[in-house]
Amino acid sequence: MRKKWKSVWFWGCLAFVIPWFVFFLLGNGLLLPTDVPHTTNFWYILLAVLSLVAMRLLSKKKLDRPFPIIYELILTVGLYVFYTFVAPV
Repeated sequence: MRKKWKSVWFWGCLAFVIPWFVFFLLGNGLLLPTDVPHTTNFWYILLAVLSLVAMRLLSKKKLDRPFPIIYELILTVGLYVFYTFVAPV
């Protein structure tokens, strides 16, 4: 078993992934049925980004090697911009 997996802070950081994923799906309108137009919500995206920032701050302070959140951040903001400005239905 890896040393990191034994740390309670590791699992605390991973607990922020669940709210990020839920807010990400709600903010981009990906949970809507296909016959409903896509609507994005800025506040859900902001909550998703804040949960990523909280995960990063906790992991940076308590873990030896902090979690990289750049890919999740690019995915969150990029899809929000895409669904809001490029492909509004």
